[in-house]
Amino acid sequence: MGKSLAIRIVGIIAYILFGISLLLAVLFFINYNEAPMLVFTYILTAIAMGTTLIFSVIGMFQSKKSMINSLSVLGVIAVLVLISYLMSSSEMPTFFGVEGFKLTGSTLQLIDTSLFLLYILMASSFIGLIYTEIRGAFK
Repeated sequence: MGKSLAIRIVGIIAYILFGISLLLAVLFFINYNEAPMLVFTYILTAIAMGTTLIFSVIGMFQSKKSMINSLSVLGVIAVLVLISYLMSSSEMPTFFGVEGFKLTGSTLQLIDTSLFLLYILMASSFIGLIYTEIRGAFK
């Protein structure tokens, strides 16, 4: 398959998706029904995630160096998730209205893990930002 044929096919698919989007937008303003637009959004999101994963895996196996870099990044992410999981707790919090939530121990631990991972990533990005600015000031 030639490059020009692939570009032509991608262009046709883009026009089709744009046409469907316009049709759904018109139908929304006529009927005020957002359900088809939400389903279409879910489909587009799934397509985007799938193609991103597929091309990331393909790109990872293009060379040995890129594969090592990708696997090291995945390893660091796995270590951060493990640290966050080990720091988390499945204990029910105490606050007004907690009885209204149907939370299990595993759900609480997943929420705690996500929060700790968020804290770690935000702190590391802030430290990286400060480091970059300080390093740039002394160059």
